[in-house]
Amino acid sequence: MVYEYIVFELKKEEMAFNTQYHVSEHFFTRMNQRGITEEMVELALRYGQKIWGKDSLYYFMGKRQAKRFGRMAEKLEGVVIVIHSKTRKMVTVFRNRQWPKKIHHKK
Repeated sequence: MVYEYIVFELKKEEMAFNTQYHVSEHFFTRMNQRGITEEMVELALRYGQKIWGKDSLYYFMGKRQAKRFGRMAEKLEGVVIVIHSKTRKMVTVFRNRQWPKKIHHKK
């Protein structure tokens, strides 16, 4: 399986830093199937709620986080990005507005 490399430049409180993740073919396939754009992924990584699961890191764009984006808020709400915590690969992306309740948190 071929993996591409993606870099998002994020700016937060006058501090710029790069976040690098490997992106799987499965991630791109699901992104296209579900109508999730690269901009939406970048916004979810930048402003989404960060949740640690057992072996994964999740970025969840909840209603509270999405409302700052006006017209785009409805499309952004519920976007979830799954990143494997050890390999730093973006595994998949999906939408589910009530999703965080089902995460098995890291102990």
